[in-house]
Amino acid sequence: DLLADRQFARQTDRRQDFQPRVHRVLCRVAAAVVEGVAHCHRGGTLKHVGASGGLEVSAKLNGLIGDAQLHSVIDHFVRLLDFTPSELQRCATDTDGHLVPRLRALKSPLTIFIDGIDEYFNKHVENLPASPSVTGELSPNIWYYSQLGLVEVAYQLRRINHHLKVFAAIRKEAYSRLSQRTAMIQQYRGSAVDIVYSPESLREIFVNNARLVKSDRMVQPERARTHPLEAFLGRASVTDTYTHEEEDAFEYVCRHTLLRPRDLMTIGDRLGTLRPDERRNEYRLKAAVKSGGHRNRS
Repeated sequence: DLLADRQFARQTDRRQDFQPRVHRVLCRVAAAVVEGVAHCHRGGTLKHVGASGGLEVSAKLNGLIGDAQLHSVIDHFVRLLDFTPSELQRCATDTDGHLVPRLRALKSPLTIFIDGIDEYFNKHVENLPASPSVTGELSPNIWYYSQLGLVEVAYQLRRINHHLKVFAAIRKEAYSRLSQRTAMIQQYRGSAVDIVYSPESLREIFVNNARLVKSDRMVQPERARTHPLEAFLGRASVTDTYTHEEEDAFEYVCRHTLLRPRDLMTIGDRLGTLRPDERRNEYRLKAAVKSGGHRNRS
């Protein structure tokens, strides 16, 4: 994975154009679909149709499609990242000439779910000290382009064949840059769903994760069954630094986030690293929340 990531970083830094990345993502999604149609049975609906037989493509791409050890889109994605620039270009050509026509002929419904692309390239946007000799070349553009290409590919594949649906999760920070890269922004927005969580849903997510904490890591283990949040945090409220008014403990946590579950998980991890006696201390609790939050407020 490290070698593949370095290869992708070098290619991205050399070529800032957007379209080649779209071809790379299209290539790996198409490869996964053709391989999946040929080898998978899902609930008796998707049958063996021999979709990968007789492909006249490059040896690299043919080996990728024929590898029985590769099943998911991510499996193919990681392998593709290890291709050289010339091999990737050949894959793009083969995709247009051979894989896409077979996707058009797909008769059975097929749905693909893709998640975690942002996490794979997180190191390119993390503010952590790193050496290129260890991490490879780092560039925030890699984090953005990997997700923007996925948006375009999901849209293109839907237009190729209505039987094929691709559901992909990308970060809002990346999606907001789409208007800078393409004139198709309105079409893409028509196919996108902006997931927004209500405060009640966020509380439920946080509480359910608090229930998973072992009793010896709880501040008040005797309350874990009836009041898991208080058992974990050690309190039902906190005191505002400036107004000295009481504030619900979860609302305090929530306002240090961007109202996303991942933010709550980050803060929860920071709180979980504290010993129960440390978490009982309001000052230590607030410091952990602020260190893991996105909004540095009192």
